[in-house]
Parts: sequence; structure tokens; C-alpha cells
Amino acid sequence: MLDDSARNLSGLQAAMSVQIQRLKLTRVQGGDRLWQLFGSRSQAQLDDMKLAQWNLWLEKQPAPKSHEPRTQREDW
Repeated sequence: MLDDSARNLSGLQAAMSVQIQRLKLTRVQGGDRLWQLFGSRSQAQLDDMKLAQWNLWLEKQPAPKSHEPRTQREDW
């Protein structure tokens, strides 16, 4: 049975996955942003605090317009 910490982490990972899909981030784009923000290219390398910060950052980003593909942008 999962403890509260594992359940919270699982929920956080699910929320991040939804946000990444919403933003239409590629694996490379996500890795580049993680590197810029945390010095890591993978969510798996982040501790719980950094994962929460990453999720908050994702949530704050505007969704791309439906007719325009997501690209590397300076304001990212």
C-alpha cells in the first residue's frame, strides 16, 4: 500500500504530465527548461521541492494557441 508521500508524488507527477501535454512540450524542450531552471535535464533527478516548483512553473505558463506549434521562445 502506498504511503501519503508516495501518493502525493504520484499525484504531482500526473499533474505535471497534464501540464506538459497542455503546453505541447517536447521531451527536448522540457529538458532544456529543466536545465535552465534547475540544472537538471530530467524530472527524475529533481527532489520533491524542485518537482513542486517545476509543477508551479508549468501551471503558470500560457497554453500555446491551437493554430501555432510550440517552439523555443525567449520568454520561456
